[in-house]
Amino acid sequence: MKKNLPMILGAVTVALFAVLASLQGCDIRSQLVVKAPKDVLEVVDLETMTLADADAAYEDWANWVDTRTRQFQRAVADAEDRYARIEALIDLGLTAAEQGGASLPGGAFLVGGLSLLTGLVLKRPGEDKRVSSEKQDSYNAGIEAGKKAILEALKKDASA
Repeated sequence: MKKNLPMILGAVTVALFAVLASLQGCDIRSQLVVKAPKDVLEVVDLETMTLADADAAYEDWANWVDTRTRQFQRAVADAEDRYARIEALIDLGLTAAEQGGASLPGGAFLVGGLSLLTGLVLKRPGEDKRVSSEKQDSYNAGIEAGKKAILEALKKDASA
């Protein structure tokens, strides 16, 4: 056994070097899977992501997010611009109505009446609290009516 020990150690060393040399040629990055969220994988159009794909996928994801963010910012800015234009038109119309209405006989009353009518459409202070209270009262009344109906039905069944 002692005579064969150097040969066995030499063979094991040669085999180990052969395995390490063959592994050195492998691309381990393409074997390691990155557990990315499903929505990220859908955006970068991958079913599974390896470490070798991660850098390119990250760039694609960052570009997608930046693009969507800019689109969202533009949409908000466009909506704010439309709001400002509509508000300016309304203010211009009210100003014209006030100025033109003052020159007409009874025009001041017309503009004042229109203002009063718009006040009827707007919520009064405490309106939300009043409506909530009415809904709660209605709900409680419905529960009480249901209880009475059930009790009466039970009494009829018991007497029958």
